[in-house]
Amino acid sequence: RAPGDADKGAAVYAESCARCHGDKGQGRPHDPPLSGQHIKYLQKQFTNMLADTRMHPRLQKILKPLTEGDIENLLAYFSILDD
Repeated sequence: RAPGDADKGAAVYAESCARCHGDKGQGRPHDPPLSGQHIKYLQKQFTNMLADTRMHPRLQKILKPLTEGDIENLLAYFSILDD
C-alpha cells in the first residue's frame, strides 16, 4: 500500500477524478482505468503532468491546485482500490 490517508484520497478522487474515471477508478470509454495501475506509474504520470513534461491540459488543470498531500492521499486510495 502507498503511504497517505486513503479516506482523504477517496474524497479528493470523488471531487476531482470520478466524473471521468468512474466511481471506483474503472475507467470510461475515453478515460483509462486507474484501479489496478501500479502506484509508481501513476505517481510518475502525476509528476510529469505537474512538471509540464507530459502535456495533458485537462488533467494538468485538475492536478495543479492539489497539494502534495492530496496527491499522496490519492495514491494511497488508488493502492486499495483492488482490495
